[in-house]
Amino acid sequence: GTTDERSGQSWGGVTANGGRGQLSFDDNEVGAYGYASWHQLLGNHVESNSRSELGSGVYWYLQNATDSKLTVGLSMTGISYANNQDYFTYGHGGYFSPQTFFALGVPVTWAQRTGRLTYQVKGSVGVQHFEQDSVDYFPTDKAMQAASGLRYAGQNKTGVGYSVAAAAEYKVASNFLLGANLGLDNARDYQQLSGALSLRYQFEEISGPMSLPVSPYTSPYSN
Repeated sequence: GTTDERSGQSWGGVTANGGRGQLSFDDNEVGAYGYASWHQLLGNHVESNSRSELGSGVYWYLQNATDSKLTVGLSMTGISYANNQDYFTYGHGGYFSPQTFFALGVPVTWAQRTGRLTYQVKGSVGVQHFEQDSVDYFPTDKAMQAASGLRYAGQNKTGVGYSVAAAAEYKVASNFLLGANLGLDNARDYQQLSGALSLRYQFEEISGPMSLPVSPYTSPYSN
């Protein structure tokens, strides 16, 4: 969240509360998946919001060896927020929240493992479209809104969407995995660079080969 030093008003600190379900299929030649999620977004002195998301995809194996895999596929994502909270004035959550978002991409993924190390590199390019409604400057304070009389303009954009991501895990000991991931994308209305390091402990010793593909830890706040 944030605080306006002149007025003393504080707002923000938005959290997403909800759930997600997913179904998948893979016969080592072709795979498919579909998922759905719903979350309520709540914060301090910001307008409440809700987010619905649907996604699906299909991929084909161009290589499927014991220690390496190469796939190419098609992916689709649809997202809808109840209201636009994209800005940073009092009452806004400050997060991208289109009323309509749709993306179609062609992902290519390479995954490999060698001894203690497993890693993957993924790239995708496609098209994305989003629409945002116009919205009050101060959606939670009628007096401030009436005094200002200002509104943020709506948006309607279509363009190229791309992403590049890499992830890896290394077995540092029989129960410990050191992980890292890095990503670059413009798959919303801005370019985003993200990265993370993690150290995982497993109660059972890791005696077999490393997982393929790698499933790195991701923050619950990354979406």
